[in-house]
Amino acid sequence: MGVLNRKTYGAIHKGRPQNFGHEHKTEIVVLKTRAVKEADAQGNIIPTIKMGGETLSYVQKSKVLGVTIDEDLTFVNHANLVLRNCWYAWNKMSCNTSRKRGLNSVSLQLLFKTVVLTKILYAAPIWLQKRIDKFKDLFARAILKITGSQFHFSKMLGEILTGIPPLEILVQEITNKFILKALAQHDSVTSLLLQIESFPNSQYYHQVTDLKKFLQWMMIMRQKSANPDKSFTVSKSTHAISLIEIPTNALYYNENEIHEYRCHLWDRYIKRDVHLIVKNDPYSIEPHSDVIDRVKDIVSISSHLKFPLLSKGCSRFFTTNALDFVHGHCLRFQDFSFSVLNYNRSVHIPICLECGVLPDSPFHKLFECTVYDDNVTMLRSQTMELHSWGVNFYLKLLFSEDKKVKNSFNSLVKHICAQSDFDDNFLCIDSIE
Repeated sequence: MGVLNRKTYGAIHKGRPQNFGHEHKTEIVVLKTRAVKEADAQGNIIPTIKMGGETLSYVQKSKVLGVTIDEDLTFVNHANLVLRNCWYAWNKMSCNTSRKRGLNSVSLQLLFKTVVLTKILYAAPIWLQKRIDKFKDLFARAILKITGSQFHFSKMLGEILTGIPPLEILVQEITNKFILKALAQHDSVTSLLLQIESFPNSQYYHQVTDLKKFLQWMMIMRQKSANPDKSFTVSKSTHAISLIEIPTNALYYNENEIHEYRCHLWDRYIKRDVHLIVKNDPYSIEPHSDVIDRVKDIVSISSHLKFPLLSKGCSRFFTTNALDFVHGHCLRFQDFSFSVLNYNRSVHIPICLECGVLPDSPFHKLFECTVYDDNVTMLRSQTMELHSWGVNFYLKLLFSEDKKVKNSFNSLVKHICAQSDFDDNFLCIDSIE
């Protein structure tokens, strides 16, 4: 079903529909054409449109190339439709997966990216920017299912564990690709982009600004690659850059540059709100602010993506256990059970049920609990660089480029889970009595 806007109507009203079709490489089919109800600046409705002796009917919404356009250009109907399709697809793929059996985390990540994300990002530069919040619940539930967690934890940490960038970054990436392609083709879209650049009040003006930031970053990276011994800085602000002055070679990119820029934006996003993924240990004397500064120095999402914590061949049961030790929101850890569920108000410190000596936490289970055998002791010695980070050991683990440390961590989790008397189905002794 086609949609007629003012420009289309003007061409038809002047008796030149063939010229319009030739110019825009399209053919107007009268029987399939509708006009979206649209008012002019004075609020007057556009009059009746006739073509080939047929009167075109007005509609409040219409689908064009898979995008539902409404009369106010809010794209609410399209966002609702996409969300419904995403929920249906995700539930069909993940309904048979539980914490202990089914598809592992790596497989679920791949399915979410290839099936769900592609639905959301289709034509994203046009409609998604103001509708991102509509998909918050979908992403939160997907992170729960992929990680196997019983309870919600930090959204930022969930994005890191699943390797799914924030939706804002993905939209910006798709938009940059679209604008660069349009500028390289020098067609009617190019003139439209130049108009947007000159109107700061346009709802799409920030997309042009984001593109200029990407071009600045790409230029600096290329200069550094050609002259690694020299340092380069931004010579112009984004306001001083004009799209029409951008050299042709700057409009072309490779996938490696896109990936690096995505990691660059993601690192900035993490460092800006790093306090959301840093835990405060109530039993430590180290100031919380010092921990935040240390974490900012090691943030590197590219290292995590290049050397992932989990491999493709891991079972669902193991990936769930390993990620439980990373995010810590699991009933096998008494600090989480004590603070969230508050099951025993007479207890002031969540003592470990295994050793009965020290406060329980993922860090305690991994590095302090004394009830495990010599294999665990040996594996602990191979992960000592994580020990100095205390309860925030998982951040050093995720951003590390040392694959041996990650393998040792996985082996350590396997041995501890195999020797533990209490798992996520057991709260405390008092709950049985």
